[in-house]
Amino acid sequence: MERIAPNLNMWLWRPIVADPPIYTQADLRNWVTLQDVMDAHEALDLKGAMQEKARQA
Repeated sequence: MERIAPNLNMWLWRPIVADPPIYTQADLRNWVTLQDVMDAHEALDLKGAMQEKARQA
């Protein structure tokens, strides 16, 4: 990832490029807090774990 997009901070962009996005780039600039970004990552991690569990069932 870093080789292809070395200037893209995926920690900030992961919630934006998620499907569906948790927030937009404009939201990130205007109102998203550090805590919101951390919560978004937890939500995406939980979503991924739930999808993996469903695939295994």
